Amino acid sequence: MHTHIYAGHLLKIAIVGSHVLKRGVERRLPMICANPDERAMLPDGTLGHMPGAIAAEYARLGGQVVMFGKPDRKHFDASKALVTSSIAADAASTSHAAPPVRFLHVGDSLHHDIAGATNAEVDSLFIGGGIHASALGLGEGGEGELEEARVHELQGQVGINATYASRMFVW
Repeated sequence: MHTHIYAGHLLKIAIVGSHVLKRGVERRLPMICANPDERAMLPDGTLGHMPGAIAAEYARLGGQVVMFGKPDRKHFDASKALVTSSIAADAASTSHAAPPVRFLHVGDSLHHDIAGATNAEVDSLFIGGGIHASALGLGEGGEGELEEARVHELQGQVGINATYASRMFVW
């Protein structure tokens, strides 16, 4: 017998089905959502639902949802501690001083990525060609010119500001 509902990676609400969510609410099962993102840019340039969308629907139906991940700062703090201690250990093994550590969080969601980085006092790079592309006047897949004025306008509407912004991030 299930005691929790798990909103996993890249599930679509249609696949889970609202009847499953309603049954979970009726049984008073808490939902654990390990990724609060509600939308993601899929490889083909379209937007897809993420686990946070399922969790939001579950909460709307009256269910209890426990969220982990962005924008909560806990995983940012854990990552910073891991990197900092690793660099310090490397420096100690070579008898050199540890270099200053700087972090940059890259993401396309103002509500999750950039808010999380801001909460954790980490610099951020907002990717405008992601889930906010249409709000920034960019085409599907982020095509077009990212205009600084539109980025500032969107950040003002949302109330979250990135340190830096770019149209795309290509590795």
